[in-house]
Amino acid sequence: RGGDLRLLVPAWNELEIAGAIDEAERSGLVLLEGGRLEFRHPLVRSLAYGEASSGERRRAHAALAAAGRAGTDAEREEATWHAALAATGPDRDTADALAELAARSPAAIAATAYERSARLTPDAGEAARRLLAAAGAAHEAGEFLASAQLASEAQGRLDEELARAEAE
Repeated sequence: RGGDLRLLVPAWNELEIAGAIDEAERSGLVLLEGGRLEFRHPLVRSLAYGEASSGERRRAHAALAAAGRAGTDAEREEATWHAALAATGPDRDTADALAELAARSPAAIAATAYERSARLTPDAGEAARRLLAAAGAAHEAGEFLASAQLASEAQGRLDEELARAEAE
């Protein structure tokens, strides 16, 4: 999607893609006005994202995460999601930030945040508890199949008898 140039320009500079953005603007694929970048059409955005390699996407997400960390609350939350998408393995800080975000989010968002947090959590017991939290949030959101799958995965990883019973 589009975004605030205040956050995008530092990311572009880090990625050294300002020339490509200029060319995209000249060709009419993106509009740069009012301090924002907007894609001409959602399919253009999808194509740009889909054509990037996984490494290019991770680098872009990492640059956007870095740019948003010092911003507003909403920008820091978005930076957390970008950091999660940039991660290639366990990342305690991002996992904790996602869990905090999940705790104050609506159920559907919380389920996704807790699940991603679990996948980034280095401690196996904590990761299992976060999977269980994801299952509970998914259930609350009416995503019963996802809830059952997450609970089953958590149950196989939990050490505590009470937590295993909750997962059941």
